[in-house]
Amino acid sequence: VEDHFYIYLEFVHPGSITKFIQESGGSLPEAVVRNFTRHILLGLAYLHSKDVVH
Repeated sequence: VEDHFYIYLEFVHPGSITKFIQESGGSLPEAVVRNFTRHILLGLAYLHSKDVVH
């Protein structure tokens, strides 16, 4: 939508990344980090494909 400005902050279901780390005992398994990274990169690829500035 051209007349709207959206800001997205860190969000991981069911809350923030910090909360997720705390609930996971202070660190994240490599598989979880890999999954987060994959989702971030897919999101960036989508934004770039739509010429969205981030």
